[in-house]
Amino acid sequence: MVWFPRRLALAAFAALAVTAVAPAWLFAADLVNFKQLMAFVDIPAPDGFTVAEKPSGSTTKSPVMLSEAKIVFAGDEDKSIEISVMDGLSASVPFMAITQAVEMESSEEYIKPLNIKGIKGNEAFRFQEKEGELTLVVDNRFLVSVRGTGLPDNDLIKKLAAALDFARLVELGK
Repeated sequence: MVWFPRRLALAAFAALAVTAVAPAWLFAADLVNFKQLMAFVDIPAPDGFTVAEKPSGSTTKSPVMLSEAKIVFAGDEDKSIEISVMDGLSASVPFMAITQAVEMESSEEYIKPLNIKGIKGNEAFRFQEKEGELTLVVDNRFLVSVRGTGLPDNDLIKKLAAALDFARLVELGK
């Protein structure tokens, strides 16, 4: 199976949604600035990991409105974890709601629905690559992603996702 770079896929989908199907009211709200989103991802490194990339981000208002912030942790060997949050993908949220119900398992990977602290999303894990990802849609506005590489399963990234302050993120969007 071919995996497209996540950011490229999200940007392409957002651009299509904006130009083809998104009603203007979806973009009436102001974007949350990346500086505010950086505070959401600024959490302590989990045991056995250090901060490899401090919180960083960007806000783009044209041609596609998008704010993003992320933090990256590095562990022993090839272990890494990235937490990111995006605002401005409102047009793709209905699509995300549909994909949350997807459940699939094979000898190579699994994808299944996920619920962390009342926030719905999905989780995926690729066994051979030891790569996992949680994708959560917060308040039908924010897309939160927690990715891990070099991990035996998704337990650690689920624990990190559960430590995120989703209520604070919802408040930022008001």
